[in-house]
Amino acid sequence: MDIPSDLFFLFIIRMDDQMLSSVLDEEDTYMDLSAADFAALMKQKIEFHKSLGDTTLLALPGTFDRATKSAYSFMGNKSKESFGIVIEVNDKKELLSISEAKDFVFDEFPFNIDSF
Repeated sequence: MDIPSDLFFLFIIRMDDQMLSSVLDEEDTYMDLSAADFAALMKQKIEFHKSLGDTTLLALPGTFDRATKSAYSFMGNKSKESFGIVIEVNDKKELLSISEAKDFVFDEFPFNIDSF
């Protein structure tokens, strides 16, 4: 994927579906969805978190695929609900894949999430 990961993460963290949509390549697919359909899915997830009272999402590391793969996912800052999207990045912080992984487990978080 040719999306700068820092922008992609920033737009999800800020729950800015319009800016997120703007960095998607209309020729690419994301999670086997067209860019428009993926943008609609992300907007739906963002709106859900806003309805729960979240004002931002926390990007946190964890594992999935029976704890064999490392990735990042997101959690609502107030609801503490998972965003349900898992993003793999390499050591250069390049996006490798975006997926839904029901077995994603956040790493132990050393801070009190209520402080965010």
